[in-house]
Amino acid sequence: MKLLVLLPLVSAATLALTGCGETTVEDVRKAYGAMSDEKLQAEALHQRVECRAATQDSDKPGSPCSRANLAEEMAESRGWCWGPYAAANSDKSWLRCADDVTKSAQAKATWFAATQSGSCRESSLIEAISKVLEHEGPWNVKTSFSKEGFFDVSSQLKDGTSYKVRLYPGCGSAQMVYIAKPGDEGGVSVAAPLGMSPRDAGDLYGFDVRNCSAYSFGGGIGCGMGYQAGMQPPIRLSDGFIPCSVDRPVQFDFQPRRGMVGVTCSVTAEDMSAFEQRMAGAFGEQQRASDGSRRWQLGGYTVGSVEVVVLGKTLRRVSVYQD
Repeated sequence: MKLLVLLPLVSAATLALTGCGETTVEDVRKAYGAMSDEKLQAEALHQRVECRAATQDSDKPGSPCSRANLAEEMAESRGWCWGPYAAANSDKSWLRCADDVTKSAQAKATWFAATQSGSCRESSLIEAISKVLEHEGPWNVKTSFSKEGFFDVSSQLKDGTSYKVRLYPGCGSAQMVYIAKPGDEGGVSVAAPLGMSPRDAGDLYGFDVRNCSAYSFGGGIGCGMGYQAGMQPPIRLSDGFIPCSVDRPVQFDFQPRRGMVGVTCSVTAEDMSAFEQRMAGAFGEQQRASDGSRRWQLGGYTVGSVEVVVLGKTLRRVSVYQD
């Protein structure tokens, strides 16, 4: 009768590097370099687990700790990071390094807060914590990063409610309105600078208020600009997607005492399709109306897209309006 012998599972790289002589860094690097991104990520996790269990030789090139460090370094060189950086380890996974907004945000010493008047001022973590502690409640201040890279300081109060102060990495993000499905604060949001004054919007987006046009009704004005890459996006989704197409016009609409009530971006067919797919996935599918528009009503705001033909030319726009 033959006995079944169970062998412990080891990574492919461990098998490849087993042999006579001392394993060198070059040996490990060569083996990892031949791996796909997925296999390299799995190897990094495997070796990190082995590293935590190791008791000696942690500095040798062939040790689990050294292999884990090298695998993570090589994965990062390919654009993959174990994150988000500011999250608890149990909440981390492999993601594109460029998508980890918490890494750059956590290193910031200066933050900004939105004021009740809709403007922006410089703030700090110490100030935010002090603001939270002004309210009667237990000593349970918590800090966390949002998916957009905002820093939240919060506390559960004695009456069962919670109080939160949100800090922003810049004035541009502090002055935006973040529109989400009612009751779904942690879900997908659409950001737009609604409520901002014409002067503040002109300073942020680079247009001269003196060149804006007055409407013949309602006493409002309209201001335009061309969207350029690298500037503050007039419309942005919480996953980082910007529907406003580069080198296309952007229209801001203002009304007295209400500030900005709407922003509209001219977009390409590709950007409009990507925007509609994201909106449908987050807020439900909306059929295109007879006027060529799709609209999502989100708690006092309307987010929409429209495709129309004018004088034989197809025009596509994405807009966010305060109802």
